[in-house]
Amino acid sequence: MQDNTHTDRPAIPPIEIDHVIAQLAGHQAYLAAHIDRHWDDLEPLQLARTLSLYGQNAARLGRLFHDRPAILGVDYDYDVGAPIPEETFRWLAEEIGYVDPPDTDAAVGEEGLPGEETDTGDDAGSAQASPDIDDVITALGASQDRLSGYLDSRWDELEPRPLERLLSVYSQNATRLGRLLHYRSDIYGPPPDPFRVAMDEGLDLFWEEVNARNAADAANAANAYNPPPFDPLTT
Repeated sequence: MQDNTHTDRPAIPPIEIDHVIAQLAGHQAYLAAHIDRHWDDLEPLQLARTLSLYGQNAARLGRLFHDRPAILGVDYDYDVGAPIPEETFRWLAEEIGYVDPPDTDAAVGEEGLPGEETDTGDDAGSAQASPDIDDVITALGASQDRLSGYLDSRWDELEPRPLERLLSVYSQNATRLGRLLHYRSDIYGPPPDPFRVAMDEGLDLFWEEVNARNAADAANAANAYNPPPFDPLTT
């Protein structure tokens, strides 16, 4: 019988999915810091290209988080939605150099993106200690909000081509946000139905009142059928 075993297949590279995610998250934090610092300096077409790249990377980060369970060989009900281990991200932060090893949560400035903070030196940004898909969604959503404000304030002064490009980037990133939310639903499960939540809360309150009323009725009945002890001196 012919042996079909591929003995000459190269060994799997020593790459771990958590390292891949953490490294891309570091690059994303660097890009976010660059966008924040140069927001007012970039020409509209340059801003559109940079925000498009930011949205693409966000979608790819989300896909990596989504595929992480299959790569690790676990089910979605395992704790795969948890952030990348702290030691993994800290090691990578030190290795890639431009992301400072985090020791506290990054502050969010008025014009900055959530979870990312700029410094006063070069274009290096401080990344979050332990990224997860919620950080990716929050940051891309903040970027969309900022671009929406940019479009509102410059609608009448933008040339047709830059305006069209910025609107295209906005719609593309909106679609990417929807895809990220879909990935999140796969990881954590769908969000609860607000109607079902409200109905369950109402039923809980109803049964609490019923049980309290029944307990009060039982106590009254017990008192009614338990006269004081017989005292012959009073008869």
